[in-house]
Amino acid sequence: MSDTVDPNSTINSIEAQLPVLEGDDKKTKYLVYRSAGFSTQESCKLAECHPKSVERWSRQDAEFKRLDTEGLTDLRESVGNKVLYMQFSRNFQYFLKTDFELLKRFMNNEELSVQEMQYVSKARGMYTPQSLGMLQQLLSPDKKSNFDFSKFSITIKQERESIELHTEAA
Repeated sequence: MSDTVDPNSTINSIEAQLPVLEGDDKKTKYLVYRSAGFSTQESCKLAECHPKSVERWSRQDAEFKRLDTEGLTDLRESVGNKVLYMQFSRNFQYFLKTDFELLKRFMNNEELSVQEMQYVSKARGMYTPQSLGMLQQLLSPDKKSNFDFSKFSITIKQERESIELHTEAA
């Protein structure tokens, strides 16, 4: 088993959901990044293709041109949200793993560096009933409730401010 993590695994799984395009795989990678909200220039850089190639693909491939123009909104709704959700979930799992490992060491009275102790102190404030409720909503199998990343971010910010206010008042 390899210890390396493939940062492109999310992108590769999203590629599988795009329509099959003739020719260069960079077309698909470019569209994945466009669907995730990147600009044309950013998508070119990330997909390692030249903007002139995108222009050529648009002239030669009507489906590519459609997806990169009027079809981009639909593509973003169907694919872009999946990219965001998958990357958020993936990163969240890394934080949970880190939290678990540090908390386990802390509970076993193992020595932690100053930086690790600061991390544990900050992580402790994130494990609240409100955070658990938001996480349960995020991971709910009920497909009718769409996850709203903006609302999630605002709620976390409000929760942090509330904790700070309670701490200052005490």
